[in-house]
Parts: sequence; C-alpha cells; structure tokens
Amino acid sequence: ERGHMHARAARLLMSTGAAPEDVAAHMLAAPPAREPSTIEPLRLAAARALAGGAPESAARFLRRALDEAPPREVLADVLVELGRAEAMAGERKAADRFEAALEVLAQPVARARVLLLLGRVLFGQGRLAEAATAFERGVVEARGRDTGLVAKLEAGCLGVAILEPAGYPAAERIVRLVGQASEKDGPAARPLAAAVALTQTLSGGRADDVRALAEHAWGDGALLAERGPDSPSVYLLAAALTALDDLELALTVLDDALAEARRRGSAIGIATASYFRAVVFYFLGRIPEALADMKQAARAESSGWELFLPSARAVLAFALLERGKVDDADLALELQEPERWHDSLVYVPYLEARARVRLAQRRPDEALDDALEAGRVLEEVYGGARPRIVQWRCTAALAAAALGDRERATKLCEDELRVARAEGCEREVGVALRAAGLVQDGEARIALLTEAVETLERSQSVLELMRALVDLGAALRSAARRQEAREPLRRALDLASARSAVALADRARDELLAAGARPRRTALGGVEA
Repeated sequence: ERGHMHARAARLLMSTGAAPEDVAAHMLAAPPAREPSTIEPLRLAAARALAGGAPESAARFLRRALDEAPPREVLADVLVELGRAEAMAGERKAADRFEAALEVLAQPVARARVLLLLGRVLFGQGRLAEAATAFERGVVEARGRDTGLVAKLEAGCLGVAILEPAGYPAAERIVRLVGQASEKDGPAARPLAAAVALTQTLSGGRADDVRALAEHAWGDGALLAERGPDSPSVYLLAAALTALDDLELALTVLDDALAEARRRGSAIGIATASYFRAVVFYFLGRIPEALADMKQAARAESSGWELFLPSARAVLAFALLERGKVDDADLALELQEPERWHDSLVYVPYLEARARVRLAQRRPDEALDDALEAGRVLEEVYGGARPRIVQWRCTAALAAAALGDRERATKLCEDELRVARAEGCEREVGVALRAAGLVQDGEARIALLTEAVETLERSQSVLELMRALVDLGAALRSAARRQEAREPLRRALDLASARSAVALADRARDELLAAGARPRRTALGGVEA
C-alpha cells in the first residue's frame, strides 16, 4: 500500500512540473507500473545525478527505469546510460549493459559508439583481448560512415596493442593510420596521437620528437575536455610524458584528470589518475604523496580496477623502499594469480620492483633473475620495447656486481648507456651513468657519478638526482676526499629530508658523519629547517 502511495505522489509531482529527482525518489519506492511515461523522469534524474558527480544514484534511477520495461525504441538508450553510470561507479556489470544494448541496436554508427564504450570498460577491467575485439568490431561498423569515430576506435585498438602481447604487432599497422587521417587535429585525431606517442616512446623514438606529438595530443587540456577522465587516451598520454621525463606536464594532465574524475564521481577515473600520478610523484621524490595516491588507487581493486594492478603494486613497493620499509615493500608485491600477468607489459615494472627489493634484502642472485626476466619480456615478447621508467639492465648490473661478476655488470651498463644516449632522455642517461659508476672503483667511479649528477641536474627526476648525489658523496668520502664529499651529501640530505625519502636521507646523514661533518639539522632550507 505504501508503494502505491509513493506512485501516486510521483504522478502528482509530475503533474506540477516538479524536479525529476523529486519524482524519481518516490518512484524508487513504488512498484513497477509498466508505464512508459514514468521512464523519462527517471532518465532525467539520472542525467542530473551523473552531472552532479553521483553515478551510484544515477545507476539506481536507471535500474528502476529498466523495471518499467521500456519499449524497444527507448531500451537501448536506457541500457547505454545505465552502462555509463555503472562504469563510472566502478561496477562490474557495466560491460553487460553495453552488450545488451548491442542486441537491440541495428544502426551501424550507433552500434560503433556503444562498442567504443564497451571496449573502454573492458580495457579498464584488464580484459584486453575482449576490449580489442570490441574496438575492432566498432571499426568495422563505423568504417566509411564516421571518420572521427573510426579514429577513436583505432586509438583504442592501439592502446590494447601496447599492453597485450598478442596484439602488439598490430601497433605498427595502426600507427600508419595517423598519417592517413583526414582530420589532423581535433577530437578525432587527439586520442590516436596520444596512443601513437606512447607507442613511439616504447619503440625508442627520440624524446624531443615524441614530446612534441604528446603536447599536440594534449592540446592544452582539450583531450581531457573532449574525452573525459575515464578515457584511456588521457592515461596513455600521461604514461608517455612520464617516460619522457616531462613530469611537470604529466602532473598537470593528471591533476586535471583527477579533479574531473572527482567532480564526476568516477571511481575508475579516480583510481587510474591516482595510480599514474603516484608514478610522477615517485620520480619527483615526493614519497608521501606517491603513497597516498597509491592507497587511493588500491581502493578500486574491489570494483574491478585491474588493468594496472601489477604495476600499481610495483609503484607501492618502490615508494616503500624509499621510506626504508623493505619488509613492507616485499609484502606489497603479493599478487594473486601472478601467472595471469606473465609476459604482459604491466608485469615488467613488477619484476623490476621485486628485483630491487631482493637487492635491498641482500639476495642478488634472485634480483638478477627478476631483472633479466623483465628484459626477456621486453626483448622477446615486445620486440625490444623501452618503458623508460624501467631500466632493467641497470638493476641487473647492480645485481651482477654484487655477485662479483664485474665483466657482465660493465657490459650491461654499456649497453644501457648506448641506448639511452640514442633516445635523448636525460633521466635515462643519468640513471645509466649512475649504474655504470657503481660497478666501477676508484676514480672511474667518481668520474661516472659526477657525470650522472651533471646529467640529472637537467632532468625533472629529483629522486634520481638525490640517489646520484648520495652515491657521489659516498664515493668521494671513500677516496679520502672528505671535504669534497660534504657538498653533494648535504644537498642530498636537504632534498631527501624535505620529501620524506627516509632511506636516502638516512644514508646521506651517515655518509656526512663519516666525512667528518656534523649536521645540526636534517633540512637546510624551508619549514623543516
């Protein structure tokens, strides 16, 4: 009886032109009446809820609209709107809604638009093979009918191909399409340009050339405004910028994406933006911020956010290592069904993180195995792809040196340095120089570490600069050049303390004391001083 009274209240409110959400609130408590006139207020209320950043409420209104058995001409729209809302809320059923809509739709371009949405949801859930199939089906439906839509679907195909071993060879085919696109700029071209930028980054393109393409794809925020914070294109672009060491622009992209995802209430957008921003914070040496963002991203795992799961665990472990928490970093790498990720690109950072944890645990043989496995995946599965944020040869060299194999360590460093210099990224070159210095002794070590510091001064990666400064100071102190050692060590201590990089700060302080300095305070500038 109460339900019928709610239904009467809803009808009375509709007759007086009340706000849709006021009508819908009563309809949620009323039994289905199978009246088509009741569907529109629910859809309007859902649209307003979605615009107000409440996708859970929008999904609730639209599920109630489905209970009214919408006629066929309306059913597909309700299903698509419900799929959008559930996707933003991080609900696993979103893909099923889009599949159901496809069963109703007959018009090819309409089907292609839904397949684009379906592909993005599957992509975010880590179901890459299914995502690739959805994007490819969409290309077939839209080809010859909507050029802009084809470009967006091709960008989705390329995004999958970058991460899915079976699809990676298709990346070269799709890259050629960017030169054939009739629309060189604008909403259709920007997602494809973002995907191409990351592909060229992985294939060893020159940093300056790829950076120009990435900036074009971003278009001063146009990509985010056009595609929204749930679009894979935004994060492919952020990954390219981070790999290229353009951390300032990457941070701008991700700050904007996270703000928009929060405004819309998009659980998946918040998780993805937080994860990618944690990577940027890590290289900037802002360790507490990196940890906070990783905790934010981890909350979405229960909602099906799985695409970057191994990489996310790796970033968490990296950050914990910088806090000096080796055991916690090891625990962070616990991964269910690790065999699911073997030979995938997102597993490579995981292997790198585990190798560094093993080095910190003084288990260099296991560290060497993990670093070489990361290299095998990149060389054999991805044809020598270069994530750039993972320089596996450097980690392998440190492990080989710890095992006493100086010749192998030197060869690994020489190979990494040659490739890094060809690509023109200061961070890559600096990291390679630092590793090369650490496997040498005496003046050779000091010379290489000095060059590493000079190179990393031109990089935006403060974390790598701090590491090189500590290593240089330690090398000078070991060579009995204690006075010279103090300046790089003081600077490293100041930088690391201000950023809560505890492990580096402790090591810099210990080296300073060994060099005869007596630092009265940890930080030399700022509030901490």
